[in-house]
Amino acid sequence: MEDDFDQLTEDLADEDGGAEMPDMSRIFSSSVERMKGHDMYNRLEDVVQQHGFSSAEQWSETGDRVFHAWSALEMGEQSGQMNQEMSKAMDEINNNPNMSEAQKEQMREMMGGAMSAYEQAANAPEADKRAVRPHRDALRAATGSDD
Repeated sequence: MEDDFDQLTEDLADEDGGAEMPDMSRIFSSSVERMKGHDMYNRLEDVVQQHGFSSAEQWSETGDRVFHAWSALEMGEQSGQMNQEMSKAMDEINNNPNMSEAQKEQMREMMGGAMSAYEQAANAPEADKRAVRPHRDALRAATGSDD
């Protein structure tokens, strides 16, 4: 169904102008909510029920939890490097003589927002991370992110 979902994604982006940044903590459930009323919703509902879920909504909530836990695991491996990069970027902002204090403050706020989003994404329940950990290679392979 991947090719069909690619077309649906384009259709939904056209409907809302494509400007909306997805909420990564609800990437599956927000997508399912937006699908309601489209033909693909019924097809998705049939497929997820064939795989033991009661509804597309239950499947999407599970997908959100898996994605959150997987993201937390992946970020956990990179947290030391990420912290160093964020610290270096903050130093560069603070020490940049070509930026006004207002520009520096705006950049610090943006960095703070990015760090907050990173921390929130890394904060998945331990039970979810334990459940997902053995399946990371399969998730990477399925999403093409096995680099």
